[in-house]
Order: sequence, then C-alpha cells, then structure tokens
Amino acid sequence: GLLYVSNIWIPFSGFSSVSTFFFAAGCYCQIFEKDPFNISKLVAWVSAVIFVLMLFLIVLCWNRIPINGHLHATLTIFGTILVFKLASLITVGKYSRIYNSLASASFFVFAVHEPYILYLSRVIVNKILPFNNQGIFVIRYFLYAVLTYLICVCIYKLINKLSPKVTKVLVGRGNNDNKI
Repeated sequence: GLLYVSNIWIPFSGFSSVSTFFFAAGCYCQIFEKDPFNISKLVAWVSAVIFVLMLFLIVLCWNRIPINGHLHATLTIFGTILVFKLASLITVGKYSRIYNSLASASFFVFAVHEPYILYLSRVIVNKILPFNNQGIFVIRYFLYAVLTYLICVCIYKLINKLSPKVTKVLVGRGNNDNKI
C-alpha cells in the first residue's frame, strides 16, 4: 500500500502498482482468513473522513501540485474500504430486501449496460451538467454509473414483469419447468 501511495514502483512490463496492491491485499485476506466485509465502525469513520478530505483536495488541487497522484492513490484505498463497509451494511440488516431485489438483476445489468445504456446515461448526464470543471467531472463520473444501473434495473424489472420466463433465460436461471 505504501508503494502504491508513494508511487515508488520499478516499472515492469505488464505489472502495475495498483493491480499488485489489490492482488496482495486479496492474498492477505485469503491467507489470514480476514473477511474484507468485517470492518469496524472506527475504521469506516476514519476511512470516510480521509476519503472526503482526499476528494476535496483532489478537486481543489487538480493538476496544480505534483502530489496529485498520491492523493488519488489514497482516495482509491480508502474508497475501497468504504465500498466494502457499505456492501456489508446493505447485505445484512434492514437493507437486505433492497440488496436481494437488486442482486437478482446483477447479471442482466452486466450483460446490457454496454454500449447503449452507458452511452445514453452519458448523454443525459452531459446535457444536465454541461459545465467543464474538475468538480463536475467527479460528479459526472458517479452519475454515469448510478444512472446506467438504474436504467438497466428498470429494464430488467419491466421485462421480468412482462415475461418472467424470458427474464429467467436472460439471466441464466433457465426454465426449470421441464426437469427430466
């Protein structure tokens, strides 16, 4: 992690500090049986504070100071911790019903988001937010993903309501009515 944040990396063809860091983090969790979703509230709050601070600094200092890459790497690490914490909150507890509803559409979203739905989302967001500054670029980046996901889930729900058998085939559950 320190090599990734500090950008001290010996360039080898085909290897990047980002992929090496996340591969090593995954190996660590597997070898020492650490659950990446089991993150304490303290670590989550510290990660959230650092994430917001790094996001603010990136928007404020975009291409003005030479440490911008270090800020981005730090943002990526703490953002990943937050994603794992948010995922653990969504999958258990009072939000599990929403998770189960959205999880059933995950393969459909993966299969149909490129190229048309993502392109449509970009066109819509760019029409709503036509400004060109770094803050808007960050907002657009998140809105592309959210709008693409919402459109895909709406299409999935519509197809599922109109023809559940077709939906089962589309998402790989097949037609279980004709068992041998």
